[in-house]
Amino acid sequence: MKTMRKIFAVMLVVGMLVPGLPVNAAKKDSSPAVTSDAKEGVVQVNTVVLDAEGKKHVVYGGAGFLIGDTEGTEYVITCNHVVNPEKEIKDAAVEFYEISTEEDPTFAIEVVVEGDVVLTPTVLTSSDDMDMAVLSLPQPIYTRTPLAILTSDTYELDDVTYKAGDKVFAFGYPKEITYESQIQYYSSSDVSSAEGKIVDLITFEGIQMIENDVDADFVTYGGPLVDVNGFVIGLNLPVTDGDNWCALDSTKMAKVLDGLGVRYAKVQAQPVVEEKEEEQEVKDTVESKDKSSETAVQVEKPKKSGVSESLIMILSLAAVFVVAIVVLTVVMILLNKKKHSGPKAPKAPQNQYQGPNYDMSGTQTVVAGAAAKTVPDFAPQQPAFSSDETTVLGADALNGSNEGETEVLSGDMAQPEIKLGRLIRKRTEEVIEITKSDFVLGKDQNNADYYIDNNRAISRQHAIISAGRNGAYIKDCDSTNGTWINGTKLESGRLVLLNSGDIIKLSNEEFEYQV
Repeated sequence: MKTMRKIFAVMLVVGMLVPGLPVNAAKKDSSPAVTSDAKEGVVQVNTVVLDAEGKKHVVYGGAGFLIGDTEGTEYVITCNHVVNPEKEIKDAAVEFYEISTEEDPTFAIEVVVEGDVVLTPTVLTSSDDMDMAVLSLPQPIYTRTPLAILTSDTYELDDVTYKAGDKVFAFGYPKEITYESQIQYYSSSDVSSAEGKIVDLITFEGIQMIENDVDADFVTYGGPLVDVNGFVIGLNLPVTDGDNWCALDSTKMAKVLDGLGVRYAKVQAQPVVEEKEEEQEVKDTVESKDKSSETAVQVEKPKKSGVSESLIMILSLAAVFVVAIVVLTVVMILLNKKKHSGPKAPKAPQNQYQGPNYDMSGTQTVVAGAAAKTVPDFAPQQPAFSSDETTVLGADALNGSNEGETEVLSGDMAQPEIKLGRLIRKRTEEVIEITKSDFVLGKDQNNADYYIDNNRAISRQHAIISAGRNGAYIKDCDSTNGTWINGTKLESGRLVLLNSGDIIKLSNEEFEYQV
């Protein structure tokens, strides 16, 4: 590190000796204008159910954004789970509104114009894998402005103009929209926004996505992710790795829209001016000067077309600068080899559980060689892709032990007098009694003692609560989206003692443990 600091210091001194080169002025921060303009393209999308009298009732809602042509057809892009809620949500809404189930209830989709004034769109297309739906409106919404999509003509992430570190904004509504919400219809003035930066551009199971750190709440799903110019670069999705959020990249949206022949405003990178065109302009100027000076007594010798002398000088200085940096770097490395520095300090561990670890006999143990998981796993909180590929530990892996590691499942665990307590599911306030010495939580209905359905972020066997001499222990079963205790992620396969009042988080599902 000290060597690199010396090199950077030398680079700075040498760089100060090079004449200043012209640079583009920094763009003025236009965040207020961006958010104000982009809000005009955000709309509310609802799934509704009709009662016996034909009256509509909101089942589930979210954000969407307008594209298209006000002189032609306008479209709304939103998340597929907003217009196709899970059956559990639909059934709960029907029961909430006391709608008769003798016949199958009728569900519909609506796009809010203002208040409870709505339009009934048709679904042009939808995708479960991308969690994207395209709705066609029966007429334009003249009080709103369709947004433009920034993409590339190759539909590849390598060709887009945005990158990691760029500022972005996510849009949506301040509160969740369900059948139980007090406010079920919002206006354009209620649209909220959140600011963040692009963390990375990734491809996950063949789908281009934008990983970002925007602190967006639940109802921004379906809303747009825009850049500092107000152009749409992504569709906010219910996909997270615990720290960052993901949005469907505009290249994927554009490829779908172009394939369907949808007319919309599309922005691409500005074309680069060819050097031949610049050389031709110089040549035409020289020829013009030659013709005008034929009758003069002294003819000024025209300059040769091509690269200017000033440009050659600048390139020469830049080459000298690069060579100097290379030489200085080599010298610093050679000097540094003569010094025997101590061993490198270990990298700071990621935010993982650092508390005591116990085996089933109550003996405190230390897990050796445990390393933090560095590759983020992405899984949606609502319907999305990749849920069916969750890696699941088998029963042997859950109940086995490895030499030199934590001992698990001793005979003391089955003591009938031990009370393992209960879990309270935060979302539904459901009380779950832990009635077995090995209590499995997951979405595998056949192998989980508590079945968490309608949530693709949960693994088939996500975590297990086991009985030990000191009480109840919890272990993450190598789940896709991880297990947290009080905000700290557990290391997969490591047993941790539970205390009353601990908050357990399985991906995006929260439980409170009570004795």
